[in-house]
Amino acid sequence: MKILSIVRLALVSATLPITFGTNAALVAVDLDGNAANGHEGVYDDVLDITWLRDANIAASDQFGLNGGISLGGPAIGSMNWDTAETFIAAMNAVNSGAGYLGINTWRQPTATPVNGTNYVFGTATYDGSTDQSYNLTAPPGPYNPTPDLETLGFTGSELAYHYYNNFEAIAECSGTGTDCVKYNLNAHGIHRAPDPNNYRALFDNIQTENVSSSYWAGIGVDDKAMRFRTFWGSQGLDEKHLFRHVWA
Repeated sequence: MKILSIVRLALVSATLPITFGTNAALVAVDLDGNAANGHEGVYDDVLDITWLRDANIAASDQFGLNGGISLGGPAIGSMNWDTAETFIAAMNAVNSGAGYLGINTWRQPTATPVNGTNYVFGTATYDGSTDQSYNLTAPPGPYNPTPDLETLGFTGSELAYHYYNNFEAIAECSGTGTDCVKYNLNAHGIHRAPDPNNYRALFDNIQTENVSSSYWAGIGVDDKAMRFRTFWGSQGLDEKHLFRHVWA
C-alpha cells in the first residue's frame, strides 16, 4: 500500500468512470496513467491509504528477487517476514528508483497498539481489547454482541479495519473477552463476508479461502512479526520464518 494525497487522488480518479456514493470508503484509482487498462489501486478514504488492487502481486512479479517466494500451490506468493521487507524495498527500487507504477512509497500494512502506547500480546482475546485478538474494530452485531467499547472504530490496524469495516467480514469467534463463542463456523473470512458495497470486486487475488491465509504487517517484534488471518479474522504474532502473504 502507499499513502496517497487527496490532491493526487483527485487527479487520477477524475479519469475513471466511477460513481461516488455519499458514504464511499473505497474508490478505484488509476495509478499508471492509463485508464484503458483499468485501475491498479484502491483508495481508502478513512485510512487515507491506497491498497494495491492485486492482493497477491508476488505470485506474478517478484521484482528481481531470486528465491524466498513460494511460486506454486495454495501458498503461492507467500514469503517469510524478512523476505517481505526485502520484497517491498524491491518494489520501490524498480524503474531506476521511480518504483512500481511510478510510486516508490509502497509499504506493508501497519498496526499501532490498541491501547495507544504499547503492544499487548500473550493470551488471545476475542473482543478486540488487545493486539492479539479477534474483532479489532468490529462493530456490534449478531456475531459480535459484546465488543470492547473502548476500541470500537480503532483504525490503527489497517488489515483489521479492512477486514471488519470495508468488507464487513465476520470473525470465527464473537467478542466475549477471553472466551471464544462460535456462532457460525461457515461465516468467517473475507471470501464469505457480507460485503454489502461489493468492495471485493475492486481487488484481485485476495488470499482468504485457505485456513492458513494470512498477511504480514510491517511490525517486527524480536523473532516474530504481526500478521492478520483473513480466513479467521484474527490479529497476532507469527514467527518470522513462516510464510505469509504481502498486500502492499
